[in-house]
Amino acid sequence: MAISDLVGKVFSSQFIAGVEQVTPILSLANDRSSEVQRNGDGLEIGLTQDLVTVADYPDSDNITYSNLSPTKVTMALDKKKYIAFQVEDIDRAQLAFNLFAEGARQAGVEFSKQLSADFRATFAAVASPKTFEFELAANDSTAAERQALALLIYDIKEFMSMSGYDGRPAILIHPSTYKLLIEFVTVDKPQAIQRVSDRAFVDATLSALFGIDIIVDWGAAIDANNSNDKADSWVMMRGRTLTYAGQISNIEQMRSSGRFASQWRGLQTYGSIIQETRSFVKLAQTVK
Repeated sequence: MAISDLVGKVFSSQFIAGVEQVTPILSLANDRSSEVQRNGDGLEIGLTQDLVTVADYPDSDNITYSNLSPTKVTMALDKKKYIAFQVEDIDRAQLAFNLFAEGARQAGVEFSKQLSADFRATFAAVASPKTFEFELAANDSTAAERQALALLIYDIKEFMSMSGYDGRPAILIHPSTYKLLIEFVTVDKPQAIQRVSDRAFVDATLSALFGIDIIVDWGAAIDANNSNDKADSWVMMRGRTLTYAGQISNIEQMRSSGRFASQWRGLQTYGSIIQETRSFVKLAQTVK
């Protein structure tokens, strides 16, 4: 392995670490990036919904068999973003930490914002998903409305179970909806959570109470005018609903022309698809 190739891999690992640090959606996806690195930027994905039907038993031998062969589609890695930065030699000499590694990690953090936005676009593009909806006032909320939301999440959990999934679903929840759940368990049911200041403890307790992993989509758009938002949250099964693949390629480290500086750049190519629609649920929060 050439030294330049080794340097590129070190910095790309820092970039990936920065992405994973702040992109919770990746924890829900079936990540097939390694297949792309081996086989190219087109993946064959099997869509596995609606494979089996139930029919009345006929008097004759005319039995109709469901075909369990999944619908195959190609998931194109059609999104491309580049990362590029340079470091002056004098900066590298004066500062103690490795600026290239730090720059690669920060590039990953910034890229994660774009990645999250692209995931939301993938979710929004699903045609006619199973939807659970609740409505509340644009400002403030009542205990009855918050309780209705809590019961709705229990309904979603039961729906996923009745759909044949024995695993634990996860909800990528909008901050506005998350705030209502916090109020429900701290104001309406104050005995449920005691250590409100510990966010990790609160999230773990909410997940235990509802039987569904709570993951807050902190990057979602917030309505600055109202205390409540028209907001969508998404429920899915880890590793089954969403398939994602990405690769960072064309990694180069070089000297800047005409100045004492080193440059680094790389191309991130990626794509995503909803693979199993029946395991995908939309929780729609609307305002009056």
